[in-house]
Amino acid sequence: MRKTLRFMTIVLLVSCMTGCAIAMEGEPLPKPLPSPTDLPAPTVPSSPTSRPQPTSTSEPTKTVLPTATPRLVVDVTSIPTSFSETTSTPTLAPEPTPTPMLLLTPIHSITVDRVGEQVTLKGRVVDTASFSQGFQFTLDDGTGQIVLLTWHDVYDDCWDAPKLNLGAVVRVTGEISEYEGQLEIQPHFGGDVNVVQKAVTQTPRRDIGSITGADEGQRVMVKGRVVRTEGLSSAVKVSLADDSGEILVFVWRNVLERIFDNTGLGTPGSLVRVVGAVQVYRSNLEVVPPLPNDVTVLEIPQQDGE
Repeated sequence: MRKTLRFMTIVLLVSCMTGCAIAMEGEPLPKPLPSPTDLPAPTVPSSPTSRPQPTSTSEPTKTVLPTATPRLVVDVTSIPTSFSETTSTPTLAPEPTPTPMLLLTPIHSITVDRVGEQVTLKGRVVDTASFSQGFQFTLDDGTGQIVLLTWHDVYDDCWDAPKLNLGAVVRVTGEISEYEGQLEIQPHFGGDVNVVQKAVTQTPRRDIGSITGADEGQRVMVKGRVVRTEGLSSAVKVSLADDSGEILVFVWRNVLERIFDNTGLGTPGSLVRVVGAVQVYRSNLEVVPPLPNDVTVLEIPQQDGE
């Protein structure tokens, strides 16, 4: 019995050893580990100054750049410089300043107790006259009359002087004064006198031969040529003639000095138109123009040698 168990044990051992040998026969044996002396020397990194050049000559792969985000361009000139200029809140246009109404003084309310007072009034010229130091215009506003007195410096400074005549509507600012019981308004400078409506009154033209003493005080218009001229210290006398007759035109010096082309009055043959009042002086008929604009030199003949 013991022999049998022993035999079987040997057989099993042999079988196991045979199987292990067969199993191990198909696998290669592992290589022995190298000894430290057999290991290759570690590679020492090269110095940065001896950086090796790339060996590859192929073109490097292009890096795709990211698409640039478009920039917002702002026109700085359109940026308001202050908050008050922004267009978000519209700026209201300033309302026009109302023109103050000019208070006109009715002429009938001007009395002696208002002498020295400054007033503004408006009226139509119903009469004109001249004196040695200036000119007078009688104004009527429908409520009363007053004399507008302009000294020479005021008249010469007045832009509207050429339009200031019989029939014109005038607005004037000045000081109330009195002379020989007559109330006057005296402007201080030419800008105080404004013609708001030109004269529309037309003086009828008369043939010189048709004028008689019965016309004394009447306003007439005559047209003729200069025959002769006589100079006086305060005036000149001009004999004017047309086909119907001859008449004397009496021109005060202050009027003469302000007539345009007044040299024509001293030149025989000059064509002149005159508007003035008929007067009788020492049995002689005269036409007296009160204003410089009442005398118009229409033509001056050329003298020999000119």
